[in-house]
Amino acid sequence: MNSSRYSKFGYVGGIEYNNGAIDIIHNSEGYALKNGTTYVYHYNLIDHLGNVRATIKDSSRCRTA
Repeated sequence: MNSSRYSKFGYVGGIEYNNGAIDIIHNSEGYALKNGTTYVYHYNLIDHLGNVRATIKDSSRCRTA
């Protein structure tokens, strides 16, 4: 078996690991997704029943006039 073609995933609490490194961190407001050496936060908008209706990506590069 060629191990370079396969990834090892793990889950502990709200943290997802990919080949032993943290890949995604989940919490009650959304999740942080690894993007290179940093994490990009995504906020979940939920309805009154707790269902996710939309996810908004936090972008520090956005500027308002």
